Amino acid sequence: MNDEEVIDFFRKHWITLMGPTFSFVLFIAILSLATYAAVQLPQFTLEETLFQILFLLTLTGTAVMTHNYFMRLFEFYITYVIITNHRVIDIHRTLYLTNDHESVYMKRIQDIQKQQVGLFKNILGYGELIFNAFGPDLITIHNVPNPDFHFRLVNRVRNEAFDEKTKEEREVKTVSYAEEHKLYDVKANREMAERKHKNVKKTTAGEVVEENSFTSTVQNGEWRN
Repeated sequence: MNDEEVIDFFRKHWITLMGPTFSFVLFIAILSLATYAAVQLPQFTLEETLFQILFLLTLTGTAVMTHNYFMRLFEFYITYVIITNHRVIDIHRTLYLTNDHESVYMKRIQDIQKQQVGLFKNILGYGELIFNAFGPDLITIHNVPNPDFHFRLVNRVRNEAFDEKTKEEREVKTVSYAEEHKLYDVKANREMAERKHKNVKKTTAGEVVEENSFTSTVQNGEWRN
């Protein structure tokens, strides 16, 4: 679409990072306590082989947890929603496996719902936007920041799109009516021309008949003044 313009875009609410952040911080805390206990406290002295095994497991777990956390952090920045004057586009990406795009046209949106259920959603200011388009399926965007603003924005853009659609339909109807009226005039003029042509033929035929009658009368000696 050449006339499509980006009106707004946003990422999901930062609450989506709370789970991975809490897990990572908790792991680091437990790892720190375990390391302190293994190094500083004599009663936690372990055999060399067991210590090496635990060290390798700890190192592996640290690498996995760190990679997972920063992967989720990176995915937070590459997952976003774009609002244009024609569509709402939900882009969901992961680092390796997922690259999903879901969009709904403004002209197809029948209804928009905003949901903020729960204490945390109302305090922290996030919720869901639910789009009811033509069809049985609902499109839901989760963890929308400032849902009131985006709800009003999408409603305004949708109303403008509907006004534009109505204007286009009226223009199409006007053009169709004009073409239909033009075709009707052409048809009427054609029928009128055909009637005139038939009348001319009838008049000519009548004159010929009258002339033949007059000639026959003169020849028979029946003409009188």
